[in-house]
Amino acid sequence: MKKTLSLTYGAMTVALTGIILFFDRITAGFFMTFLALPLIVYGSYCDWSEAFVVYLSCIIMAVIMSGLFSTILMMAGYGAVGLAYIYCMKKEASPTRSYLAMGVVIALFYFIMIRFFGPAFGMDFQEIIQSVKGILNIHNSLVLYGISISMVLITMAMELFIMKTSADIVLVMLHRNRK
Repeated sequence: MKKTLSLTYGAMTVALTGIILFFDRITAGFFMTFLALPLIVYGSYCDWSEAFVVYLSCIIMAVIMSGLFSTILMMAGYGAVGLAYIYCMKKEASPTRSYLAMGVVIALFYFIMIRFFGPAFGMDFQEIIQSVKGILNIHNSLVLYGISISMVLITMAMELFIMKTSADIVLVMLHRNRK
């Protein structure tokens, strides 16, 4: 019975992720931060290893649905952040440790995304520096790099906060209404 529930919940998780991807494509990336949410909910009910299989299924579904490399990489990155959240939840880590674990994963994801695939995502670091230079009229390269890096870090922190807070709210509401 547990195996059947795990398969059914996994299929629903992949379907919900597909719906989020569909709405994300319609709204030009508005829902991308919430890609990990169905996976986190699934991980709260099932084991981490089962959540990892569903994570891989979500990536395959992103390949089938969109075929765009940027969407596939975003699904892989945000899903990995969701797996970090699930791991911390299963280990009953403190909120600080879960923020730290999720932060390390999202930082790695952002580094890969900006360093290797920046132009595909519209987050080319040289373009960010040129925008800051044009808007603030600053010519000191150290200040430009500092402001540009802090802009990326603030974006990362905001996405991390949104993902963790929305996951916490959804999990509290689901577990409260499930009893």
